Amino acid sequence: NKEEDVNLGVRAADTALSIDQTDPFAHFARGRISIFRADHEKSISAFKRAISLNPNYALAHFGLAHGLLHAGHPAEALPHHDEAMRLSPHDPIQWAFLASKAIALIMVERLEEGIALSQDAQRSNESHLFVYLAEVSGLGNLGRKTAAADALNRLEKVQPGISLAFIEQSLPMAESDGKSRFLRGLKLAGMN
Repeated sequence: NKEEDVNLGVRAADTALSIDQTDPFAHFARGRISIFRADHEKSISAFKRAISLNPNYALAHFGLAHGLLHAGHPAEALPHHDEAMRLSPHDPIQWAFLASKAIALIMVERLEEGIALSQDAQRSNESHLFVYLAEVSGLGNLGRKTAAADALNRLEKVQPGISLAFIEQSLPMAESDGKSRFLRGLKLAGMN
């Protein structure tokens, strides 16, 4: 049960923080789990605290970028995506940094850049559904029906039966023009 898992994550992060308030990873964990609760202010605050404790913590910069994106502030997220990638250029989850930044680029109407970055993320990890989302949305928004259908087909091979409802549940974003643009592109590409 997802709600039980999220509640377990909250308790674990809170326990870690009660043990050591100066542990940047504990703050990162609290920020990450707060995203799943759509508690955007708490997630952003936790990631900022992690960065204040360790300014060179690439994962905290990625977390802050992801938190800002979910809170409806994709333009503010972009520099933190870049900082995470600068600090850890060979990070094993570089694909996630790229995929998250690609979605932020789609949200701020930098569609071509978002598509290209999404394709870069796919070269790093073609087995995770999030690496395809910006490409599908960007192509949908640009009205490139054939290319969008191809990208959606590749996504559906990774996540059969993917839907807009699944995306909204998996990416609990605050209502914003950027979120609307992102979801509209997925729908225009053919996602139901």
